[in-house]
Amino acid sequence: MDAKGSSQDSTKSECPICVMMREGGCEKQFHAFMDCGVEAEAGKREYSDCVKMFDAMRTCMQQNPAAFGELLKDVDDATGQTGQQKAENPTDS
Repeated sequence: MDAKGSSQDSTKSECPICVMMREGGCEKQFHAFMDCGVEAEAGKREYSDCVKMFDAMRTCMQQNPAAFGELLKDVDDATGQTGQQKAENPTDS
């Protein structure tokens, strides 16, 4: 009974993104990406090492549009706008 109670307690205190990743089936990829970022911040690896983990997480999210479709759309919209602005305003001046 105690184990169930502590499991429920940890779920209650879990961050909303962690819950969304778990419920969407991408918890493993999310944690790998986050762990990489923590290690990079501590100087144990380069941030560029985390790109593979991010790509794996994004691929997982794309495979589950029911859970992540709106989030991915928002990210794509923001990224597309930024990319378009850069293309329209190259640093030629």
